[in-house]
Amino acid sequence: MVSTRPTIDSSGDFIDNLGVCYNSKSITHEIQEISSARGASMLIQKKVFDELGGFDDAFFATFEDVDLGWRSWILGYKTVLVPKSIVYHMGGQTVNIFKNELAFHGFKNQLSMKITNFESKLILKVLFQFFLKYEIRELKIWFDYKINGTTKITPTKYENKRAEKPNFKIILKSVIWIFKNFEYLRKKHNKVNQNRKIDTKSLTEMNILIKQ
Repeated sequence: MVSTRPTIDSSGDFIDNLGVCYNSKSITHEIQEISSARGASMLIQKKVFDELGGFDDAFFATFEDVDLGWRSWILGYKTVLVPKSIVYHMGGQTVNIFKNELAFHGFKNQLSMKITNFESKLILKVLFQFFLKYEIRELKIWFDYKINGTTKITPTKYENKRAEKPNFKIILKSVIWIFKNFEYLRKKHNKVNQNRKIDTKSLTEMNILIKQ
């Protein structure tokens, strides 16, 4: 029997210093700063939303809320979790409808955020470290499935669920999308960083971008 008991879907999203996002499910009773809020339970002032340019239309179904939260910190605004504000949300509906597309959009959106929200001097370093770390992880997962038919490795160190078998076509498709849309990403990067009030170093010191 499937339990219908409500669970904590999110108590805030956090971003590490490679731009990898992870979700907290910890119970907290204090107002605390978080990297970003979930789109299903987000409240934002209209003037701030408009100043940020709203959600990125190039994103689909994943990480558009993380991108908005990250950009709000860059612009000098805060994102906080208010424990007394509780939203009941029937999760997984988008996943059920667009499951086959989410892996592609999830990966290309993660790459997009690194390109647009880090300073120019950090982009290549972050992308190199990200691909080196996570592609080695993906290869280990792939070999596990090839040899054992399953794996005990999680997609990232922040997750508890077992990783699915890697689809390297999706990774390639995501990288191709980045190259095809480079001009759009360049313009967004310039806009984000021209208006930047808080740099990556300061966001890391503030634990808004979490050191690995």
